[in-house]
Amino acid sequence: MKYNKEHCNIPGCNHSIYRNYMCKEHYDFYLTNDKCREISNNVIAVYEGKGSRKQKALAFRDYVVHHAFDYPMIRYEHFPLEHVFLLALRCFDKHDKERCSRVIEDFDIPANENIAMFKRIVNVQNVDDVKIKPVEFYLLSKQELISVVPFLIFIFCILLSYLLLRLTQPWTGEFFGMTYQETVCLYKQVLPYLLLLMLVLWSGIRLASFYNYFARRAYNLSLFENVDGNINMLSQIKYVKDRKLKANSYKCSLLGGLIGISSLVVYNYFSNSSFHICSFAFMLSGVMMVASLLYVYNMTVLYFPVFEALKHYKLKIDLYNPDHNGGLAKIHNFLFKTFVYNEGLILIVLWLCFKFANGWVWFIVSLLLIMRVNHARWSAKLYISSLKAFYRAKKVEREKLLLQNDEKAFDNVEKLDKLYGVKVLKYVWNIALIVVLPYLINNADGIIKWIGTQIPIIWNTVLIR
Repeated sequence: MKYNKEHCNIPGCNHSIYRNYMCKEHYDFYLTNDKCREISNNVIAVYEGKGSRKQKALAFRDYVVHHAFDYPMIRYEHFPLEHVFLLALRCFDKHDKERCSRVIEDFDIPANENIAMFKRIVNVQNVDDVKIKPVEFYLLSKQELISVVPFLIFIFCILLSYLLLRLTQPWTGEFFGMTYQETVCLYKQVLPYLLLLMLVLWSGIRLASFYNYFARRAYNLSLFENVDGNINMLSQIKYVKDRKLKANSYKCSLLGGLIGISSLVVYNYFSNSSFHICSFAFMLSGVMMVASLLYVYNMTVLYFPVFEALKHYKLKIDLYNPDHNGGLAKIHNFLFKTFVYNEGLILIVLWLCFKFANGWVWFIVSLLLIMRVNHARWSAKLYISSLKAFYRAKKVEREKLLLQNDEKAFDNVEKLDKLYGVKVLKYVWNIALIVVLPYLINNADGIIKWIGTQIPIIWNTVLIR
C-alpha cells in the first residue's frame, strides 16, 4: 500500500496535498479535532519511517489485533487514508446525514471492506431518510448463503474415521501416545457427540436461509408492528449482503488460522505417533472435522446483525396467515434452529473441555460461551414472547368476534380455535387423543400388570445395600 505524493489521496480527488496526503478541504472535513489530527499524524509518521517507539508499538499492536481477530484497526491500513475513514466511522455523528453521505461517497471503493458497516449504522439511525429499493435488492442469492460443503466434508470425515477403525487392520505403534485399542475406546466416547455436532452444524448453516423470508415480510411492512423495525431489518440484511461480498480478508484470516492449526496437528502427529497410513488418514479426518466446524462457526458471525434486529422490535401477529400459526411458523423455526445451534455448541464443547481441558482451552471456550449463551438466551426469550403475543392477540380477536354476533364472525371464531402457537403440541395432542389414549384404555389390565413387575426391578437397582 502506497500513498500518492502528487495529489490528495481521497479517492477521486486531484487537489494538491496540504497535510497528511490530503488537500486542505478534506483535511479540515475529516480531522475535526486535536485527537483525530494526532492519530492521523501518528499513522503518517510510521508510514514515512519517522515514528517514535511508542507510535511504532501502537502500530504493531493494531497489526497483531487486526490479523488475529480481523477487527478494523485505525493504525493498520489496506488502502491510503483508511485510518481517516475509520476515524469518521468512530467519531462522526451518524445522524448528520449530509456529512455521512459525503464519507460514503468518498470511500465507497472495492478495497474498503468496512463501508457496509458505515452505511448500516447511518441507515439504522436515519430510518426516515432511507430509500427503499426493489425487494430483489435485499434478497440473498445462493452464493451469499453459508456453503453446505463444510457440512458434507464433516459427514464424509465421520464416515471415513468410522470405516478406518471398523474395517482396516489394527495399526501397531502409538497414535498421539495411545495404542490402537485406546484410540478405539476414545473414539467410541466421542462418536455420539460428533453425530450430535453434525445436527448442530446443519442448524447453523440453515439459519441464513430464513433471511429472504424476513426480507419479504419486512418489505411488505408485515414483520414488525412499526415501520421503523421493518426498515431496520432491510438495512441489516443489506449490510449482511455487502459485508459477505467484501469479507475477503476475514476469510483469508480464517483460512490462515485453519491452516496453522492443521499444520500444528500434523507436526505433533509425526512427533508423537508411529506413522501408519491408516492412522495418518484417521488424523486427517479429525483435522478436517474440526476445520469444518470452525469454518461454519466463524462464517455465521457475518450473519448476526439480522438476529440482532429481531431483538429490538415487536413481531406482528397475523392470525389469518396461511401458516395457521399467526405468521410465526418460519420465525419459530428460525428461533428453534438458533437455539439448537448455540446451545448445542455450548453443551458439546463443554463436555469436550471437561474431557481434555487445559488453561488455554478454557479461555477460548469462555469467549465462545459469552457469545453463544447470549444468542441461545435471546432465541428462547423471543420464542416465548412471541407465543405470549400470539395468545394475547388470539384472545382479543376472539372477544371482538363474539361481540359481532353474526354467522361470519362465528366462522372466524372456529378458525381461531384451530390455531396453536406451537404446532408440535397440536400434533402431539391429536396423536394422544386418537392413538395413545384408546390403546391405554384397551390394554389397561396388561399395562398395570407390567408396571407391577417393573417396580421391584427398579427398586432393587436403586437400593443401596
